[in-house]
Amino acid sequence: MSLYEYRLRLQGNLLKQVDREYELHLQAWLMREIKAERAIGKDKSELVYKRFDKFFDYDARISKVKKAGGFKACDSGLRQVARRLEQLREEGADGKL
Repeated sequence: MSLYEYRLRLQGNLLKQVDREYELHLQAWLMREIKAERAIGKDKSELVYKRFDKFFDYDARISKVKKAGGFKACDSGLRQVARRLEQLREEGADGKL
């Protein structure tokens, strides 16, 4: 592994840690939200979200992702990267790299 590759892997690992920290902070924020209460009288309060599906509708979220066609856009981008890598490998085999 070259020094450049090592630095890329190190940076990737650090960015992965930042993503994990983000997820933990988001979870803490959501825990606060799920415990949110609203006043319904002078001395009474009730939870804003009485059921989990009111807080996060899993089925609706899955449907939205499937309708957006995000997988197709991702696949086309991956295909472009794969084609470019193949071209670079062929050029390297010819002694150009």
